[in-house]
Formats: sequence, structure tokens, C-alpha cells
Amino acid sequence: LVDLEHREALLRNAIRSATARFDYVLIDCPPALGLLTLNGLVAADTVLVPLQCEFLALEGLSQLVRTIDRVTGKFNPELILEGIVLTMYDSRNNLSSLVSDDVRGYFGDKVYDTVIPRNVRVSEAPSHGKPVLLYDLACSGSQAYVHLAGEILRRDHLAATSARDDNATGTGGLTPESLRDTPADGPPNSPAKIPAENSGDTSPPASPRSETGEGAPDDISGDTPDDTPVGFRHDPQGDAT
Repeated sequence: LVDLEHREALLRNAIRSATARFDYVLIDCPPALGLLTLNGLVAADTVLVPLQCEFLALEGLSQLVRTIDRVTGKFNPELILEGIVLTMYDSRNNLSSLVSDDVRGYFGDKVYDTVIPRNVRVSEAPSHGKPVLLYDLACSGSQAYVHLAGEILRRDHLAATSARDDNATGTGGLTPESLRDTPADGPPNSPAKIPAENSGDTSPPASPRSETGEGAPDDISGDTPDDTPVGFRHDPQGDAT
């Protein structure tokens, strides 16, 4: 990738045509702020950050925020921070509570209420070749992810409702086009623009909404911290559900 022209926009250009078929597209980035992560940020509309409840993860979060600022200024001006998900939370120790308090105190309502707990079933799922929701839907880890999905959709619905009240066109993060206000004298809102690619999804051409997140995500593949960003890309013409 290093020697290619416009290398930061390769992912955005590659998935542009496919995004129209989906309501959301998740761009799972590697746990490093390299060229692959840059492509994810350029291709996305918003960033969802899974943050492990450890103090070292806070340092990585600060670096990620600075990277998002640089990407916004140079490649993807529409990229925004969608939210932060606290993962691998262990209620048995004070460290998790301290990290949670610090993050919520700084980022406020950008931090989701749902917390993903440390759960052995989540760590076991990859060894069985299944996502945790199929491996054990009843475990606390699976239920937390289900609740997180519900919270994201509720926030999007509230954002769409607020946009209608303000006679806005619905530019909030991850807001399905079907929930956005449609002008009385014109067609539905046009899809979000996709700027150059690097770690988000909005810039040049019109395209569905995307989101990437990075930090220390939940331990889906084991107990080893995984700072893998996650991206969402939303199809403006898709179903709100």
C-alpha cells in the first residue's frame, strides 16, 4: 500500500458501491495507528471506540483522538467520534471503576451506558469458531452486546427526532436515512459524503454512513487486550432496523 497513489482512500473506493446494500457497515481496524487504520478512518463516517478498562488503554485513546483530529483536518472533514464503549470491565477491582470514572468525566455522554464485562464465554467463543452471540447468547457478555446494539439504535432515533424538531436534514452519527426528516418539497436527504480514506468514511462522493472505532475492544479473541477499531457504515436508503 505504501507505494500506491492515494493509498489512504483505497478502502473507501473499494467498498463505496457495496455499501448501498447495507444499513450499517462495520470496519474492524487493526490495533495500531497505521495505514490500514488510516484507510478505515477515511472510509468511515463515525468512530466507535471499544476501550478496555485499563490505564494503558487511556493513553492509546488519547493518541487515537489526536489521529482523528488529523484525519478530519486532512482527509475526512465529516469524521466524528460516535462514542466510546467500555469493555472487559471487572466489577471486582477498583481499577475498572477508576478508568470508567475518568473516561466519563472527560467525554461525558459520548461514553455509552452499556458496559461490556469481562466474561470467559467471550474468550472461549473463537476457539469454537463462533461469535459469542451464537456460542452462548445467555452469557453476560452476549447480553451486554445486545444491550449495546439497542442503545446505539435508541441514540440514533433520538438524534433523528431532534433533527426533525430543528428542521435539520439529519446529519447525526449512524442515523438511518428512513428516520431522517424528508423536505416537503424535495426528495429524501442525499447520502453522507465520503472524504478521503484513512480511518473514517466521508469525503469525496456520496455514500452511506460509516463508523470506525479504535481502542481496547472487548476480549472476543481472548484475554489479551485488543485495541481494534470498529467501523460502521450506514446505508441511507436502508431499513431503520
